[in-house]
Formats: sequence, structure tokens, C-alpha cells
Amino acid sequence: MMPSENSPTAMFSDLEPDLPASGGDDYRRLSSLAVVAFVLGLLSVTAFISPYFFIFPVAAIGACLAAFNAVQRSDGTLTGKRLAAAGLALAVALTAAAQTRVVVRDRIYRREAAAAAAQWLDLLGKQQYSEALKMLSPRAVTRVIPTAPRGADPPSPEETLAYSIDKLKNESVSEAAATGANGTWRWAEDVIPPYAERGSVKIGGNFSSSDSAAPLVFLQLARSPAFERDGVPWRIDHWKVLE
Repeated sequence: MMPSENSPTAMFSDLEPDLPASGGDDYRRLSSLAVVAFVLGLLSVTAFISPYFFIFPVAAIGACLAAFNAVQRSDGTLTGKRLAAAGLALAVALTAAAQTRVVVRDRIYRREAAAAAAQWLDLLGKQQYSEALKMLSPRAVTRVIPTAPRGADPPSPEETLAYSIDKLKNESVSEAAATGANGTWRWAEDVIPPYAERGSVKIGGNFSSSDSAAPLVFLQLARSPAFERDGVPWRIDHWKVLE
């Protein structure tokens, strides 16, 4: 018996959605590549942490392109273009932002390191060796401190300071700084771009004086949280006078 138009069955039958039958022609499966592309797009934010994580946006872009191709060749059985496009947009936007941040950060590092290097060379030129020693990193200090023979008593702090001052005074970089003491030291050429090493940042460049008689000097500088706490963020890590 057919239900009347006013019966409850007829009233609720009008609210039932038109769902495709399982396996029907209207069924479209979400592409797994699109899901992977979107997840990798989200993970692209880690590019802000370290350059090593740039692998995520690169992988996201590759997965997005693969997802687009899979959906296009599926003859309508796959969906997920919008999800893949969202992953692509995230990867591109976050990569561009992270790269811009790196460029700006490196410029700041270069400017600060150049100022610290010029200050150190000026101290050497003015023969203020005790102050110049305070700007050396632990690695650089090993070049100027005395080494006690095996079994001998270590030198006193006063003896160590006197030896270090004398050693630094006789370094070729001190002679170069004295030659260019009447000029202004500036960053002349990038040699080592900023890079991270064991919790510190290092950068290196060649420095020249406006006094043409002074030779070119290569300096590598290091920055670490420990140096910052001591009030000298950038320290001289290595030097070499270029003939």
C-alpha cells in the first residue's frame, strides 16, 4: 500500500539525501598524495628552525605536483586538487618567508661581525693587547697562552697574561694592525658565510684598511650564547695575514 502524502513516512522521505551507492559512478576517492602534500606543506614551517628542514617544502612541492598529475589522470575517480594546492601554497609561502629571514639574519650577522673585527684590529693597532685578548674565543686563546711542560707547575695568572700579551704582540696580525692604525678597517670580501657549529655561529671575511700600506687580513669570528652573557657577543676565532 502506498503511503499517503500526509503520512510521516512520506514527510521524512523528502529529507533523505541522495547518496551514491557504494562503488557507484559518482564515488570519488581522496588522493593519498594530496594528503601527503598537505601534511608536508604544514611541516614546511620547520624551515624556520634550520636550513636542513628545507627538505620538507621541497618534498611538499614534489608531492603536490604528483597529486595534481594523479588526480588529472584518474578520469574523475580521484579528488584532492584543492588539498594539494593548499599544501603547495603553504610550502611556497613558508619557504619564501624562511629564506627572507635567513637573508636578513645573515646581513645582521655580517654587520655585527664586521664591527667587532674592526674594534679588535683597532685595539691591536693602539697596542691595547690586554683588551684585545678579551675578544678572543677559547679556540683562539690557545694560540697565545703558554703550555706548561709535563710535570711542571702551571704558570700563574699573571705569568699567563704577560706571556699572552707578548705572544699576541708578536703575531703578524698585530703588525698588520699597527700598519693600518691610521686608517679605518672595513669588511672587504665575504669568505665564509654564516654557519652553525656546536651551538655557535661562525662567519669569516677579509678585512682591508683605508691605509693602503696595510695588508689584507682574514678574520673568522664566532658568536655563542656564552659570549653574549659575558658582554662580548662576537669574538675572534681565527686570523691570518694575507700577503
